[in-house]
Amino acid sequence: MKKRYPKSTGTIFKLCIVLLIACVAVIYGCRKDISKLDDNPTATITDPKIAKAKSWYETNYSKPGGKPTTQNTNAVGDDFDLSQFFSPNWAAAKNYARFNDDVIEMPMDAASAIGLKVGSASQSNSRSSVLILKRGDTYKAYVMTIVGYPEYLNADTSKLANNSYGKHDANFSGMVYYTTPQGEFVDGYTYKNGVIKGQLVDNYTATTTGGQAVQSITPNAYQAIQVCTAWYQKVGEVWVYLDTQCHTEVIEVPDPSTPLPPITPPSSGGGGGGGDSPGSPDPCPPQGTVQSVKDGKVGNALKVMLLNPGDGGFPPPGGGGAPCTIKPVEDPCDKLKKSKAKFADSFNTQRNAAILTQPGPHEFGSDLNLTSLTSNTYVNTPITTDSRNDLWTPHFTWNSTDGYTVGSAHKHPGGNAPSPDDVFLIFQNLLNPALTSTGASNINFYKQNAYATVITSTATYVITVNSTGWGQLGSLYANFDNDPDGFDNNYLSIARDYKIANNVDDATATAYALNKIFGDAINMYKAPAGTTSYAIAGIDQDGKLVVVPCP
Repeated sequence: MKKRYPKSTGTIFKLCIVLLIACVAVIYGCRKDISKLDDNPTATITDPKIAKAKSWYETNYSKPGGKPTTQNTNAVGDDFDLSQFFSPNWAAAKNYARFNDDVIEMPMDAASAIGLKVGSASQSNSRSSVLILKRGDTYKAYVMTIVGYPEYLNADTSKLANNSYGKHDANFSGMVYYTTPQGEFVDGYTYKNGVIKGQLVDNYTATTTGGQAVQSITPNAYQAIQVCTAWYQKVGEVWVYLDTQCHTEVIEVPDPSTPLPPITPPSSGGGGGGGDSPGSPDPCPPQGTVQSVKDGKVGNALKVMLLNPGDGGFPPPGGGGAPCTIKPVEDPCDKLKKSKAKFADSFNTQRNAAILTQPGPHEFGSDLNLTSLTSNTYVNTPITTDSRNDLWTPHFTWNSTDGYTVGSAHKHPGGNAPSPDDVFLIFQNLLNPALTSTGASNINFYKQNAYATVITSTATYVITVNSTGWGQLGSLYANFDNDPDGFDNNYLSIARDYKIANNVDDATATAYALNKIFGDAINMYKAPAGTTSYAIAGIDQDGKLVVVPCP
């Protein structure tokens, strides 16, 4: 028997069918909008440099329209072309000069939504942009992807937007990863607290042992490990897998003073008319130091050598046309931890307290002499004074009877931070015949262990010299020795200007001036008076003195 439906039910059924068809159309339309990125309206570009670069890019990287789907599972080794899955946002392009390149940098357009997955980290922790570098008449294009490590992002992926080719966060921990627009790997760098810790390469020869590759030229100085990355594109709310690539990451182990060998990255990028301009400057300048700490976090390693470029930005893709040598460096907090074993032991702490309690307005101090070169015990040297409020005279010795002077501690009654004279005392000891006559091993021991402590009623300061800073310190000392009054007057002028401009006290102003003059030659550590809670004191990327505690 034919089953009869109520009239109202039939109407509802028909309406449901219509709505279902409409929903399917909407869903299909949305997916079409995501995959056909070039359907977006083209913004008018008025800058002729950007317009010309856009014309070159679209001529060399045409996109017939690859459409990702949730069924797309490209295997490693497929003919993968990343450029089919994104479009540059030309309306947001920025143009600036960096090194010998004219740079155009822009985000990808909002519909692109590609992500790079590194290890177990989410592809959501990455942000890609497009770089076009023009040198002479030649263009080259790259995709630059910033991957933020969890300790840097702290669950806030908006921090990724703080980082660009020209400038990255001072405390950036993560990876910068360069490819051609088609996805061909160029190179990359890993960072911790703003310091380059390793380089990603594809042309590095190493011997493999136990799952890790150990560089065979200098065993135990650095390692090469495999790092795999995977590209994804977000379709709706689903991340769709596109491609996987594996590379070698060269990292320091365990000696941070050992440089990695020069690595020449593969040459890649788009073509163009003409050639490179002659006489281009070296994109890997040796100064490479950015004293950067910001927002209470350790940044581009106060007083440490970086790779290039020394301007707060990321290294150029492919080395910028010239090979660079990585100089692995110690994390500044790790360096402080090791140094504290020398100057924050019980003897130093008690001696600092005893010096601070000396009465009157005069400077008091004490030499810090080790009993031997193989122990960490100190000779009980006397606390002395010159009966002056602006001078204390140390007494250097280097023998088994009086001890081996590796440092000194003295009081600044006025409360100022260490002065240039206090720093140069460390260098002057290096020239003392009592030391120089004992040979290279003794001189190296002194360099590795020398320090100067300055005590005030509110703080204790310690100055050490970086292993790479002795040459710079020598040059500054030559200037000082030639005109001591002029050198000191310049120091006081810098401090005075900083004090007025920033409304700070004398201690802060003099600490700034010392860092400004000596730069990466020294480390300055500061602790509240009577404590060993030392922190890094230095100048951040905004030119301000900051004191940054370490974990």
